[in-house]
Amino acid sequence: MKAWAKALVAGLLAATPATATAQWDYGVHYPNGTAAVNHIYGPRGMFKPVTGINYPFNFYQQQEYNNSCTVAPVPVDRGALINAPGVTSAPDKDCHLLFDANDDKMIDLGANGLAFVEHNGFNGEGRKVQRTFEQMWFDDNWLARYMAIAYGRPQPAGLWAPNDYNRWAIVGGDTSNWSSNLNPWTGDYFDHRTYTGLYNFQTSGCSGWVPPAMVDWYGWISRSGATYDAANQRYDYPNVTEDYHYGFFLLFTQKMLASGLCNATHERNLLQHAVSLRSQILSRQVVNPQGELLGWVTERDNPVTLINTETIAANVLGLGAGGRYAFEAGKMPMRQGSGNYFLRPHNVLSAVKDLSNPGMLNFGPYLIFPTGTVSVDFYLRSPGASGNVANLDIYDANSGQVLASRVVTAQDFGGSSDWQRIRLNSQNVNPNNSLEFRVYWLGGSNLDIAQILVR
Repeated sequence: MKAWAKALVAGLLAATPATATAQWDYGVHYPNGTAAVNHIYGPRGMFKPVTGINYPFNFYQQQEYNNSCTVAPVPVDRGALINAPGVTSAPDKDCHLLFDANDDKMIDLGANGLAFVEHNGFNGEGRKVQRTFEQMWFDDNWLARYMAIAYGRPQPAGLWAPNDYNRWAIVGGDTSNWSSNLNPWTGDYFDHRTYTGLYNFQTSGCSGWVPPAMVDWYGWISRSGATYDAANQRYDYPNVTEDYHYGFFLLFTQKMLASGLCNATHERNLLQHAVSLRSQILSRQVVNPQGELLGWVTERDNPVTLINTETIAANVLGLGAGGRYAFEAGKMPMRQGSGNYFLRPHNVLSAVKDLSNPGMLNFGPYLIFPTGTVSVDFYLRSPGASGNVANLDIYDANSGQVLASRVVTAQDFGGSSDWQRIRLNSQNVNPNNSLEFRVYWLGGSNLDIAQILVR
């Protein structure tokens, strides 16, 4: 690779060392996840000072709460809360109030810092069409905190540890205060299936013929109306209207897939939908008139919905749930070669027999990793493969050493058009490294790359 290209990629990544990831940690996704995080923390985003925060109105009627909830004696008036001047809070559906550490439904004195507001008034075209709704929800900020931790950004202020049910706690693997009898988030709904599935996965794993977590997973797929779109080579989910459901379910899917605890049949199904869910999320991300990636609106097909904290956090976490870093093939900081390769609208990079030239299909990202084991999953597909398809390697551009390599053959694809995970494990001993995860296409069979995950 030319020196100017190396410098460009290195500058984009700022040579930040990677860190180890536990089962319930989340990784960084390039470029879409980082763009959304930059948007939510940026001057047009939702991370705002809490100065003057007050609790003037309730948003929910008593019967709308998920449990018995004693709220402050202020009116229930959604319109007034939406239009209230300044920064506000009110109990969420689990009856939790930001900056209420003693749970007395009064905002604590001396509240300060920054937290996330509900939305910034930007629509699906990336245009500012409404005033920012400066309502700071406890549940939105709890979910967004996982995003903040994953991306090394400031965490929201005002959170405290409830001693009752807290729906987003399961995203961190916390099963305390959860009961299938008391949990209000049960039922055949998309979010209910995912909450319960995560709980079952955390408590029961994924072993057995059809474990409880997979019952929830297949239930979500069935309810979604999942159908394969041959033209775009991915699944559509026509019954899913709210965009955060894509990210939340991808999070669940990737956590089970990464665990290695599910049987081969379940892993195959998890993988096919992980690739499709990821593609749907990428396609639904808002791009403004200047071509900048922003976040996600509540419903991509509803023109009146707006970019909001909950949807950004859920989708960012889903995109990064499979490992420490997730890279999109052919998109910066990864690079595609110049052999007439095709970056598809369904978010895969393709080499096509008799149209593309053999060569380096995908390379990068020139990131510094700590010494030790580096495991990389290449998400590949090669319908009708024959013979040797590609060479994969992990290459240190600073030392000039190949740390791991293998030839991908038709046998790796089993004669199917399914996506496969091909893993390389390497030992990185050079602290001053600059790693590449490379795919050299041999030219004999069509090859698609979806993404590359560093575990």
